[in-house]
Amino acid sequence: MTKSGWKRARLGDESIALTASGGTPDRSNPENFGGGIPWVKSGELDDNLILTTAETLTRSGLAGSSAKVFPPGTLLLAMYGATAGKTGILGIEASTNQAVCSIFPQKGSFDSQFLQFQLIYLRPTLLSARSGGAQPNISQRVISTVEVALPPIREQQAIAKALLTVQKAKAVRQRELILERERKAALMKHLFTFGTLGANRHTKDSKYGKVPCDWKVLPLDECAFMQTGVAKGRKLLNSETVSVPYLRVANVQDGYLNLSEVKSITIRKSELSRFQLQQGDVLLTEGGDFDKLGRGFIWNGKVTPCVHQNHIFAVRPRADFLTPEFFAFQVQSPYGKSYFLSVAHRTTNLASINKTKLGRFPTLIAPLAEQASVVRFLKACDAKIAALEREIKLSEELLRATLEEFMSDRLAVIQRTEDGKPL
Repeated sequence: MTKSGWKRARLGDESIALTASGGTPDRSNPENFGGGIPWVKSGELDDNLILTTAETLTRSGLAGSSAKVFPPGTLLLAMYGATAGKTGILGIEASTNQAVCSIFPQKGSFDSQFLQFQLIYLRPTLLSARSGGAQPNISQRVISTVEVALPPIREQQAIAKALLTVQKAKAVRQRELILERERKAALMKHLFTFGTLGANRHTKDSKYGKVPCDWKVLPLDECAFMQTGVAKGRKLLNSETVSVPYLRVANVQDGYLNLSEVKSITIRKSELSRFQLQQGDVLLTEGGDFDKLGRGFIWNGKVTPCVHQNHIFAVRPRADFLTPEFFAFQVQSPYGKSYFLSVAHRTTNLASINKTKLGRFPTLIAPLAEQASVVRFLKACDAKIAALEREIKLSEELLRATLEEFMSDRLAVIQRTEDGKPL
């Protein structure tokens, strides 16, 4: 222990904390679910400050299963799945599934929120220790060997209080972001149902929802040029070639382009004009998860020249009919998603479309002035979403910096002290 009263301990030390995993009651027994005990799943953990709601199961359903009931104040850590390493603190008595490790500090040893912040700080170490096959996991054995700092309890509480201020600011922005995304989705549905004239506008029925009566509906191949992309792995023998940047499916997201990593591909020099993207092209993926089918947005020309993979379509709207922004938002809307899902070829988890089905997309054609108004409203939503995402990122960076300030220096002092080295 240092002069400051800080020491180091392993989570597997039962004098410090007890750990346990949960379980899933037998689903064949209907009495196991719908009762009075909340049941927390690993997917519900997102560094929650206090978990007070979750799916419920009955007390009688716990009999004969590995499910356990944990008290308020229990710290939860997701061991595998998409949320591996994420945490939460129970504000209620609850059970968990088997993908959650429950950690409950022994009385007077740990403040749960202080320990939660340490596990957030140590998350990269935890994730690097994952093992297993298709779904790597953080085992309870690994968790039990994690070394954490153990200052006096009052100091733990003071540090946790300071960190909570940052965490709560982030949580507020996250709630605002969820609401703004919901607002955009609702606004998009309204605008592609009534346009900008409001709910008094006459509408007509279509297979994919109501649309304004006075808007034209044209197949996409009559109001836009559609360009397919280049396939990988072709043999280009005896050809003059050139290496150019190209967009992959990973670059094309729903409503934005991720250009953090743009790879290159070799094509025939004579093919460059055939596959090259033009500023204003709307990029759409041909397949993916059901909710991501047809995702994409507008090419901004930041990388020149640039081509695209054959799993991405480039749609080039005719300027006298359709603006790229209006079409891109239309594809994102419930109207657009309904069409793509209705015509897609489906497998167990994926869906895809081809150029023919894309060309038949019943494109809504509003007057150009109204298209501009629709785009202006939705861009305002996107701007607010982007601003909130930046604030959340800044909050995360501030939390990380604050954690570093509180944890790294102290842990270094503990290490030097335990090694017998001068401070």
